[in-house]
Amino acid sequence: LVRKTKDAVLLGEYGDVLEPMYPRWGFEAVGGLEHIVSFMDRNVVTPMRSGNFSRVPMGVLLMGPPGTGKTIITEATAKEAGINSVYLRLSKILGKYVGDSERNLEKALDAVVTMTPCLVFIDELDQQFSRGEENSGDSGVNSRLFSRVMEFAADTSHRGQVIIVAATNRPDLLDAALKRPGRFDKKVVF
Repeated sequence: LVRKTKDAVLLGEYGDVLEPMYPRWGFEAVGGLEHIVSFMDRNVVTPMRSGNFSRVPMGVLLMGPPGTGKTIITEATAKEAGINSVYLRLSKILGKYVGDSERNLEKALDAVVTMTPCLVFIDELDQQFSRGEENSGDSGVNSRLFSRVMEFAADTSHRGQVIIVAATNRPDLLDAALKRPGRFDKKVVF
């Protein structure tokens, strides 16, 4: 009943932008990635459970080819830490009217803050998000969205409360601002 109500509220209020993640398995279901499991346990799960929030990274960037376990590691980390977790669908942020995209993003980020402690998963970051080109014809919307997400990801008041985990198949396509420490403090290669 709680899950259905939560889903209905998130869907009604935030559309497809935020999707709740209900991890079914913990680290016991992950095979062959012992060094990554150990890394996530040491850097995310243990500090979250012990309340040592200063040790929790602002964000974790998972890099590797498709099918190597990036999503299952994220779900298992959320389950082991015992925190709320959501998928943030950046590709669904864009609205058709002026100001809709920015409003959608702000609503999503506000929802994430209200669900703290929360793990936010952004899959295929390289395809969903970029700074925007100078003459892209979007009136600077992509650039403003990019700036707002960078500002949110770098906000140190979220340390230990909001953990952004992003997965990418092509880290070479990511903007350098995304990869700098303070946004994605930890990078994990699969």
